[in-house]
Amino acid sequence: MVIIQILGSWCPNCMDETRFLSPWYIQNKSRGVAIIGLAYERTTSLANTKRLLQPFITRFNVTYPILRNGVSVDDSLRTEKTLPEIQKIIDSLQPFL
Repeated sequence: MVIIQILGSWCPNCMDETRFLSPWYIQNKSRGVAIIGLAYERTTSLANTKRLLQPFITRFNVTYPILRNGVSVDDSLRTEKTLPEIQKIIDSLQPFL
């Protein structure tokens, strides 16, 4: 099982989610669980994103990879730029929503 965590170091809900996921991952990774974080920060600078994420990673003892994507959370096309297949998934779920 692979979990894609969409997060921002500035996001209170993401902090709550990470507070749960981080120890859960440590307990379950031997069962084949993988988590990949995809970070959306308020900057497009990868250096600044790294600087913003490091305290978040340390605070929540994150041991799974977090990808810095270089796309700002303020970019209206952020999803299309980083998860281009997501629209196909959303479209396929429409009958169930």
